[in-house]
Amino acid sequence: MVVRHALAGVLALAAAACSGSKSKGADDARHKQTEPLVQHDDGGAAVPATGKGDVQVRVEWKDVPTDTRSSPGRTACGTPRAAAVSPTTTWGIPDVFVVIDAPGTADRPAPRIIVDSCALAPRVALASTELAIASGAEAPTKLALARVSQLPFGGGSLGGGPRSVYLPTAGHEVHAVLEPKSVYVLQVENPDGKGFDLENSWIVTADTPFYGITEPSGQVVLRDVPAGTHAVTAYLPPRGSQDARIAHGTVTVIPGGLAEVTVDLAKP
Repeated sequence: MVVRHALAGVLALAAAACSGSKSKGADDARHKQTEPLVQHDDGGAAVPATGKGDVQVRVEWKDVPTDTRSSPGRTACGTPRAAAVSPTTTWGIPDVFVVIDAPGTADRPAPRIIVDSCALAPRVALASTELAIASGAEAPTKLALARVSQLPFGGGSLGGGPRSVYLPTAGHEVHAVLEPKSVYVLQVENPDGKGFDLENSWIVTADTPFYGITEPSGQVVLRDVPAGTHAVTAYLPPRGSQDARIAHGTVTVIPGGLAEVTVDLAKP
């Protein structure tokens, strides 16, 4: 009887220890599951979600009209004009402003636009509150900077005349203060003083970090976008005989992941 009682006690202790181990493991598992995990696209180990993800936006316009993607002649300086739109072989469209409608704040350095031979570069730029305009030409250059609309894209036109910008010689630079949440156009005055050349640059004073400009590939990646479903807008500024084009889409951002969306300018 003594032996049986002793054996029973040992078995009871072993069962209790086993039960306690399982309970602790279950608690650990439940604890780990309270922190969401996201699998890396490269096949690496899962990591805790950050609440933010990246978005790759592709802007395309299939079958861009021939006249829109051809040079419209020469500038008043005798140089060839760039085409209004320069699509890739797969119809990706560069130099398009893209915005994801998500909250955030941005503080961008002043972009620098250079004028030379009646051409402006870059053709599109993002700014916060200041713009640098520099001359690469030996001859004096006159320009006009106009605030044409407020964000969001597609807003109504604004009244008021443009500001004159005078660059006397190469290397001269001026800085212009810009209004926030606005769209500006910078134009070169014709050498004869009659009107403006067709070449221009467009500047957007972006109010969140989730603005970008498509690269020569027609794509742009915006980083650390808050998780959730957001509206996407693409804006191709007017140039020459090509009118402005605006297209819309939506994207769902997954924490720690890369979301992809295509916006088609042929379907505004």
